[in-house]
Amino acid sequence: MEIVQTLSKSHMEGTIEYAYQYNLIRNTIEIEVCGKNIEVQGYGIKAIRTHSNSEGVVFQEEDLVKIISPQRHKVQSLLKLLWDNVVSPVHLIDVLGEYIDEFIGDFDQVDLENVATN
Repeated sequence: MEIVQTLSKSHMEGTIEYAYQYNLIRNTIEIEVCGKNIEVQGYGIKAIRTHSNSEGVVFQEEDLVKIISPQRHKVQSLLKLLWDNVVSPVHLIDVLGEYIDEFIGDFDQVDLENVATN
């Protein structure tokens, strides 16, 4: 897993700072197509929320979706959506679920392109 881009945002509530970090990540997976294994690059998102006070980190939570689509621009738009709405990692799948279901078809196109060129 490689972090390609990071968007961060934080705010204070009383003595607690809530920091949100959204990472665009790149992974490689193997997919079997016509009896051949091919490596396909895909992008996902990792979300982290940290609660800190003057003594340091008091709580941290994270969640990730390793691969959403092979099309970077689509996943970047989701990253921006999360950042704009300050989405907690707890709600990552709730927000991205329908997009993930829709974008999974992007891998079918990649499979066909790889088979045609190999």
